Amino acid sequence: MNLLWSRIVPLVAFFSLHSVCFGRDATVVWVSIDGFRPDYLERCETPFFDRLKMEGASTDRLVPVFPSITFPSHVSQATGVPVAEHGISGNSFYDSRTRTVFRYPNESSLVESEPIWTTATRQGVPTAVLDWPLSHAQSGADASAIFGDKFDRSLSDAERLSNILNKVRDAKTRIRLMMTYVVGTDAIGHAGGPDSPEIAIKTAELDGVLADFHAGAFEYWKQHAQADDVFYFLITTDHGMSPVTHVVNLEALLGGRQPAEIMLVTVGNVASIHLDQVQSGRSDKAEDVLKKLSAYPFLRAYRRSELPAAWEFGHPYRTGDIVVVLDKGHTFGRQLPHARSDVKDAGGPFGMHGYDAAVDANMNGIMLVWRYP
Repeated sequence: MNLLWSRIVPLVAFFSLHSVCFGRDATVVWVSIDGFRPDYLERCETPFFDRLKMEGASTDRLVPVFPSITFPSHVSQATGVPVAEHGISGNSFYDSRTRTVFRYPNESSLVESEPIWTTATRQGVPTAVLDWPLSHAQSGADASAIFGDKFDRSLSDAERLSNILNKVRDAKTRIRLMMTYVVGTDAIGHAGGPDSPEIAIKTAELDGVLADFHAGAFEYWKQHAQADDVFYFLITTDHGMSPVTHVVNLEALLGGRQPAEIMLVTVGNVASIHLDQVQSGRSDKAEDVLKKLSAYPFLRAYRRSELPAAWEFGHPYRTGDIVVVLDKGHTFGRQLPHARSDVKDAGGPFGMHGYDAAVDANMNGIMLVWRYP
């Protein structure tokens, strides 16, 4: 059975936390692994993952939201709603209200739906959330007990997990929801592709890192737990990874460099073209753009109002007036001036995500849930 994780994952965490309804307090530890495909577990020895699957519950057919990009996927996991509602349309996006481009932003205030770390805090569940996309720089009465100022790219996965454990141990209150993120296999998947031999090496390494983190989190829980308390360990991923054959230059598709009044934002295989700054003839300009794009068989272009309903992607001011979606095997880039280039000529990336999971099963991911007792 396929599961849409923007709906399922927050519910798993929420109801786990509220085991108190059955006379128990629960602690939930939630780790997201970026860009982790289920078949990676078949490429090397993974005793810790094997243990979680054997003793807990798991699926290898979780379906990401569209687009299957890191920031939208993580925010959907945390809020339970799609891009059309939470407003994080890409790792980078343009907001036509403020005419601002946000590139890998940190601020939680940009999220337009309530994330679970806010819900938990408001309901009296002390929460620590570190390095989860868009969880940083929180403010107000419902800010998490522990959160970061910004994402630190210099940390290794082991350092990142050690960091949250150390902060939780030093906290003055017992933390009952921990949420954190590891880069995992994502960077390797982009650089070498999902079939790169380095994927197996990183997967084996990650297995050991997560085993150590689980042991540390479980020990913390045992030190604070009462007789009837419950411990949940949850692992998810935001998306899979698909091999790339071609790199596409959006400006070349449109006939060359575009005027400043036309805003182009590309992430993976998805581009948003914003026309809100076009002073006159906006409708004619939209028609011209769509006509130019219709010449290319490896993409689909939509007005925002005509996007497929199943994607739930049409946010009113953070999704483009025109959205361009490349077929699988294609990704946007600017390495070469041609409209479409062989990925080898462009020098990568050799792996990408963002594709609709309905047409590219490589986007599907895993979820594992382990409970004690």
